Amino acid sequence: MPRLSTKYQRPRLSLGAFSRGFVVGGAPAVPAVTWNPSDKDADITLSGSNLIASANAMATQGSLRATLGRSSGLYYFETRIDTAGNAFVLVGAAKASFVVTNDYLGNTIDSVGYFGVDGTRFWNGSALAYGTAFTAGDVIGVAINFTSGKIWFAKNNTWQNSGDPVAGTGEALSGLSGEYFPALSFFTNTYQATGRFKTASFTYSPPTGFSAWES
Repeated sequence: MPRLSTKYQRPRLSLGAFSRGFVVGGAPAVPAVTWNPSDKDADITLSGSNLIASANAMATQGSLRATLGRSSGLYYFETRIDTAGNAFVLVGAAKASFVVTNDYLGNTIDSVGYFGVDGTRFWNGSALAYGTAFTAGDVIGVAINFTSGKIWFAKNNTWQNSGDPVAGTGEALSGLSGEYFPALSFFTNTYQATGRFKTASFTYSPPTGFSAWES
């Protein structure tokens, strides 16, 4: 008669049985941030893993938002202007309520933009003298301090209006509240711009104390 062991045999379980859907160490995965293919004007197309936004001979203006909004903390992202057309480009931020179809950043109270033609800051339908013009090859940095409600724009690592996000001075706009998304607008021409939302893709370092938008 065969001998039966009374010793309890612990079942062998694969780590994968428990790790699927979780991140080692218990920290949630950081979502990849891109331009949102479901949140853009129809005349704008996306490529390069949805980081490159293009428009070919647009008939009118149009905008798009990124996939991740922020409402607290200190964050930074960049947009490289690849092809500027007639420089009718706005780089900035917008709430989810901003309508991306046939509208541009800063034409409403729920969006703000830095304008390539003359460096003005657009918000709530009005333009304010702010910085210098930008064009193809320029990298526009955007820093938002949600604690103070302020936003700054940099052209090739020079903060416009003698701004200093670390000191909290020279901002383009104050009084921001609620959730904002990185955003971009093009006007009636041919354009291309690349969004950069994580540290590895930045040309310049974020201001001290500011984190990459994708972090």
